[in-house]
Amino acid sequence: MMIESWVKVEALLDSLERNSMAHTICVWALPRLEELLLQLEDMIEKQDLSEVKEEKTPDQVLDEHPQQSLNMTLNRQAIGQVRKLIQRLVIMVDATEKTVIRSLQRQLHEDTRQLRKWIEQHCTYTIDQLQPWLIQEQIEDFYVLRQTEWGRLVIAGSRDYSYYHNVELIFHEVQFLMLPTQVFTVERIRLATAEERADLNRSMHGHEQMGRVFCLESSFEGTRYYVVARQLEYNTDTVYYYNRPELGQGERIAEYLLDPNKPDM
Repeated sequence: MMIESWVKVEALLDSLERNSMAHTICVWALPRLEELLLQLEDMIEKQDLSEVKEEKTPDQVLDEHPQQSLNMTLNRQAIGQVRKLIQRLVIMVDATEKTVIRSLQRQLHEDTRQLRKWIEQHCTYTIDQLQPWLIQEQIEDFYVLRQTEWGRLVIAGSRDYSYYHNVELIFHEVQFLMLPTQVFTVERIRLATAEERADLNRSMHGHEQMGRVFCLESSFEGTRYYVVARQLEYNTDTVYYYNRPELGQGERIAEYLLDPNKPDM
């Protein structure tokens, strides 16, 4: 999935910045970033081919799926920044003069900053797309569905969580949680402000710097909960907690009913 590739790209950016763009880390990161670029380009190409098969012009796709088109535009712009970063890393790997290396290191810091901005916009776009849908569907009750050993957190939202859930919020590379273990109310999902991040340092002890801080808040109840993660995506399938003989589009049965080895809710 494209979101997972971007998570890996950001992990490489962390390594580059943490090691101050040292020559050895650039040599290590270059082939890994090139591999991720190929994956991202392949996914973009497959998306373009699917649009060609439907015989739709770019304008038609934009009219019918404006949010999807914006998402792909952001991905293409970010991919362009990845190419620029790779070109700079290639020069860095071959550089020998100290003055040239120092100049390249400054440029690499700027390249990574610009790339992070594009990835951040992708994250903001996801939230902007999700929030009005939650309001429209009147979904405010959420609970932690599962958390995997590789840092993925799934929070389910439902109008009636006794029988099904209507949306899954999927957080990638989770670093820190401040959430109830039972059902909680969320009216708004957003990125935490700089002031909030500074305040959270007292309880998160630096973990708030290890990803984006997502705030899940309810103004009615006066509550704010936080998840520190790299990225967020969501799924709007209706997932039933009981067997149904017929399923429509966008409906499925909970995994633990289909596979006895899957953990229960």
